[in-house]
Amino acid sequence: MSGTKMQQAINGMTEADSAELMKFFSSISEKDFTLKETNVSTRVFQHWKNRGLIPFTDVNPEESDKKREWVRLRFSEYLWIKTVDTLRNFGYPFESIKKAKEDLFKGNVFDMAGSIQQNNPEFSKSMVEFFVKDNHSKEIKEELTELFKSRENIKLLKKLFAKSNNLWDLLIFNAKESKGTEMGIVFLEDGTAIPLMWNMLLNFEGWGISNVEIFNAVIRIPHLYISLTNYILDFIADEERHEYLLKFSLLSNDEFDLLNKVRSKEYKNITINYDKGTETKVIKTEKEKKVSKENISDFLKNVLLDQHRTTTIKATRNGDLIINTEKTKKL
Repeated sequence: MSGTKMQQAINGMTEADSAELMKFFSSISEKDFTLKETNVSTRVFQHWKNRGLIPFTDVNPEESDKKREWVRLRFSEYLWIKTVDTLRNFGYPFESIKKAKEDLFKGNVFDMAGSIQQNNPEFSKSMVEFFVKDNHSKEIKEELTELFKSRENIKLLKKLFAKSNNLWDLLIFNAKESKGTEMGIVFLEDGTAIPLMWNMLLNFEGWGISNVEIFNAVIRIPHLYISLTNYILDFIADEERHEYLLKFSLLSNDEFDLLNKVRSKEYKNITINYDKGTETKVIKTEKEKKVSKENISDFLKNVLLDQHRTTTIKATRNGDLIINTEKTKKL
């Protein structure tokens, strides 16, 4: 089955992929954010902590009257707080969040599998048992079984994910890398957390699994869906987070430069032309001091991070910025 979609995906994991992953985990290891920046109060945070919803803490016990100031968060921890806040706003139970937290923040699955020595004949069998579930289709069971029989595949997977501290960090990385598409987590009533990447869902048909089968297995079950992609886009759109966009590799240098141009006050008018002028949108006029946050969000989703568009820019002599975009493939 070396020619299968899954095997091709494994074979496509290059040194560059591994290096990018390591770079990201290194960049988010610093505690850059305060609790105040999450808009969650100290009282609520402490209550969540007491209920077992917080898998991390960094409070100086000698500064008990300043706990809000002393709680420092990594980027992925900051996003977990935002996720818990959203879940609680929808009334998702404490015990369900706690169960989801335990699954998402336990050691990375490949780290756990790594506790079994490579020369142990039970290694591949253990990996198969860990990943292959009863509710998987016959086709995907066969694919996974074949995949984990190969020690070379296991070595590649372990190397790629070696620097991830837990599944949550890995999901944030994937959401960051695929921010032009949609990725999030389905939370079921019992606290089960199911990562969902739209691109992967579309590709399942190539693996012998129908989209209907996936929707029947997940979407039709009562659930809450949290979009990690939307959290990433909101973070990028927030001008106060500007300094982190390159640090966390949320934007490429070219994307960062274009976003700076759009946010710049040097242009009187900013216009976007879609598909050779068939549609035009003015996102800034001479009367406005800057582009609104709403227009920045739309610009990110529909222009800057749209994988199906190419973008060119032109600055005119009278101080206008014209952005031309065209579709590169059928959606």
